[in-house]
Amino acid sequence: MISEDQFMETYKPIQQAAEGEFMLDDFQEAVRFAEARGLSSNHVWTIMESGDGDDDALYVSAGYHLVNRIGYIVTEKPWETGIEDAIWMEDDFESDDDEEDEEPVDLFQNQEDLPAEVQAIIDHHTRLIEENEGDAYVLCRDFQKAMDATDYTFDYGLDGVPFNLRRVQH
Repeated sequence: MISEDQFMETYKPIQQAAEGEFMLDDFQEAVRFAEARGLSSNHVWTIMESGDGDDDALYVSAGYHLVNRIGYIVTEKPWETGIEDAIWMEDDFESDDDEEDEEPVDLFQNQEDLPAEVQAIIDHHTRLIEENEGDAYVLCRDFQKAMDATDYTFDYGLDGVPFNLRRVQH
């Protein structure tokens, strides 16, 4: 089995639409797409899930397959033997074992879990912002300065809306 990069470089999948889509839903549609370009059905591959619950990668296999199929693609270079397989899309986006890959949690959504001191700062500055007690951007700047005395920080934009409250890693 070859890697995703090797497959892309060797077989060169053809985009079927201007938006960059490669996949077609129906095998006959894929064959017609290939034939319209002067290619044979040996240019059609099946995109499949592995069927293994622990493996979220997608694979391509030469020709028509029904089991675990997601769709079909057409390549510039044909498959030759019918037993060619490759990785279509590797599951390298997120790892269950690697906490650094996890999406950070905005603690503004879980304020009840914060220390009382931090909750008091949030309550005070949120009230000022909501009651329009000055320029929201300036209020956020002052809010962030108050948070600097704690182990927490957040981001805010020119609109003066605080977001992404998180604990500072020392």
